[in-house]
Amino acid sequence: MQKDLREGDDKAVISGQSNVFAVRAQPVGALLLVIILQLISHSDHLPIWLIVFTLFICVYRFIAYKRNSPPVSTFVKTCLTLASCAVFVAHYKTNFSVEMAGAFLFLTAVLKFLEIKADKELFTSIFTMLYLSCVSFLFSQGVFHTLLQLLLIAVCFYVLLSQNIGVEFSLGKRGIATLGKMLFKLMAVSIPLVIVLFLFFPRIAPLWHMPFKTQQGKTGISNVMSPGDIASLTKSSEVAFRADFSGVVPAKSNLYWRGLVLDEFDGREWRQSIEYYPVSRYKIDPGQLYSHDGATYRVMLEPHQNRWAFALDDGQPLSSNLLKGEMGLFSLKNDAIQATRYKLSYQESLGIAVGSLPFLSELKGVDRIRTPVVQDLQRPGASSNPRTQQYIAQMKARYPEPEALFRALMENFAKQNFYYTLKPETTGEHFVDEFMFDTKTGFCAHYAGSLAYMLRLANIPARVVIGYQGGELRDNGKYMVVHQYDAHAWVEVYIVGKGWFRADPTSMVAPERILDGGADAFREKEGFLEDSPLSSVGQQLALVKWVGQYVDKMSYGWQKWVVNYNQGEHKKFVSSVLGEYSLLSVASLFAYVLVAIFILFTIYLWGQKYAFKYTWAEKKYMMCCYVLARTGYSRTLGETPRQYLLRIHSIAPQYLYRILERVTSDLERKQYQS
Repeated sequence: MQKDLREGDDKAVISGQSNVFAVRAQPVGALLLVIILQLISHSDHLPIWLIVFTLFICVYRFIAYKRNSPPVSTFVKTCLTLASCAVFVAHYKTNFSVEMAGAFLFLTAVLKFLEIKADKELFTSIFTMLYLSCVSFLFSQGVFHTLLQLLLIAVCFYVLLSQNIGVEFSLGKRGIATLGKMLFKLMAVSIPLVIVLFLFFPRIAPLWHMPFKTQQGKTGISNVMSPGDIASLTKSSEVAFRADFSGVVPAKSNLYWRGLVLDEFDGREWRQSIEYYPVSRYKIDPGQLYSHDGATYRVMLEPHQNRWAFALDDGQPLSSNLLKGEMGLFSLKNDAIQATRYKLSYQESLGIAVGSLPFLSELKGVDRIRTPVVQDLQRPGASSNPRTQQYIAQMKARYPEPEALFRALMENFAKQNFYYTLKPETTGEHFVDEFMFDTKTGFCAHYAGSLAYMLRLANIPARVVIGYQGGELRDNGKYMVVHQYDAHAWVEVYIVGKGWFRADPTSMVAPERILDGGADAFREKEGFLEDSPLSSVGQQLALVKWVGQYVDKMSYGWQKWVVNYNQGEHKKFVSSVLGEYSLLSVASLFAYVLVAIFILFTIYLWGQKYAFKYTWAEKKYMMCCYVLARTGYSRTLGETPRQYLLRIHSIAPQYLYRILERVTSDLERKQYQS
């Protein structure tokens, strides 16, 4: 921070030039640091051209400061402003969004940096930066992002202090140390007060939860599945959600997290025929969790900008922000625009297989209620996938019973040398024909999509379900992490007289994917974690993996206890501290806190005036004199410490003399040293 020194106006006068920061020169290094930190904070949603433009402005201002160049002319500033605004309009057009508003505010702050000359302009720029820090939390609320914002705010306060205290406090290393000490005191007082306000100040909905939906691209599943879509997710190690269980954690092979049902097939793509979630007419609901006597689990869902929620089979919603809809699917009342927590019940005996069909697991509560059941038999026209149609006609003649036909289709995947790969070959219009009879290589979407289509050709109701399968236990089994590479597709099939069952054809080709999970099954396969090189290294090196798990544990705790500290959690915490929750009790607590702060501040001021007025050697000498006076050996007025010591030597016991001698010698040594 040595360069954060204000070069006084005298330098400009002597050089005969107008200083680049006229009136009073500014802490240029700190201002540049603020810009760079803001650029890092907003880089995930800023266009590339704006990032490059910002770096250009920063480099130019740094060079101008080092060379003491004259200010940028009005003509140049006007041209830069018009050009950047034109590029901005051309880039965003009429796409009004939170990202556009944040980018425009950032652009204006960067342009303002070009013309900072007087204190008024500096303050405007710093206050804009503080507002940008608030805006950044619309896009990210992670623990590291919060730490970055704390650092940025500290630098902003440093700039404000350097402008308000005076030039003599900002010159040289001693001035910087003085500013740093004052900044530390300011943060030490404000941070505890902020924590108290965060914990105890009542949450007032909906002001604390504004429904700003961003347009950031999020990795994850979608409501359309074409060959290769889910396979592409294995390149990413991003977290989809985390979950913790109150009871026995189900076996990994039974962890099928249902998300979406795809029931319409056009010969190549599977999609939702209609929106199966109730129309959102709800106010913002942060999610109040309900108690339950049975086994439960809580999910911390990462933002994916949609309403679908992921849940295990046969559960019931136990949070106010969760709805159960058609075919046993769960949805949020509002889009998941930030980390969202919800709670459900579950059966510890998941995945019960049918005796005659070990490939199936019984499902409950997944029937259609408001939509036509014939949708589960929908198939494309007669010209689609002709070889598959001919194959199923032959299989129906050979296996007239639906259960026998289903068994034959499942066993065919194991007997016909199908291969499970993360990089399947590209298929054309007749996707099922090419996969079943030509390439025989594919990912879960190929197997699930083909099986569901063949079952429908045999007049057996079936549909594709996409979500996640498995998960990785962390922190000694305290919670589970489900990554994007755990994305999976499977089939739900209806057996007349028995009901709906889950069938996973992937288990016939790559059983290790279901039994061991995605990370272990994919580790040696080409393309796994292609977009996450650091995570790929973490799969090989134990130290990197341990650091990654510790960071994830910290992030999960931050989301769980801070980001999702909503009105329900607030009431629960206040009740645990105060015994009850009421506005009167909260007001009383704030009164006590204010009194405590006043007392501590008074003690601090007293200490500044008296306790810190004397050195430790002086305090020891005065205490020693006080004790001697109580024993009858008082020090006379005007008597020096050395004279007092000589008099004590002649009239007092030797042990008192030796004590006073040590204290006096220490006092004289400290005084002469200073």
